[in-house]
Formats: sequence, structure tokens, C-alpha cells
Amino acid sequence: MLNTSNISELSKILNEKILNIKSVAGGDIAASYFLETKTRQIFLKTHPKNSLLKAEKYGLNLISRTKTIATPKIIAFGRLNTISFLALE
Repeated sequence: MLNTSNISELSKILNEKILNIKSVAGGDIAASYFLETKTRQIFLKTHPKNSLLKAEKYGLNLISRTKTIATPKIIAFGRLNTISFLALE
């Protein structure tokens, strides 16, 4: 779950103020959120295990290189205190 400290740190990483955050239902492995900034919309996945989202990032990069199907652009990946995150377009 995102807390105030995580949101502040994420704003610094994205170099943009986060104006709105909505929890997104549907997945059962990672907590997901829809973020809005002044200039864009971001899909954010979070999970305590860094390896899970690191593997997803790796897989998205591999799929993207094939140029066979559209994949979301990876905006950022990292850690926010005790959770890892993957920010996508």
C-alpha cells in the first residue's frame, strides 16, 4: 500500500507532482494504481518482492524488442522503502 512518504518519493523519481491516485482492482499478485500528473497518466504496480517486478520489466523489454505487439513504455522501476514499483505508460 502506498503511504504519504512513498508518494512523495515517487513524485521526486518521476520529477512530477502526483495530483491524483486511484487504486485499480483486477490483479491478485501486485497492488496497482492509476496516477495522474499534470502532463500524463501512469499505471503503477507495487509489490514487496523486488524480483517479481524486475522480472516483469525484463519480460516487457524482451517483448518490446520483437516489435510484434505493442507493450507499455516503462517509465520507472525501483524501491520505495519496503516496496518495489514499476511505473508504466
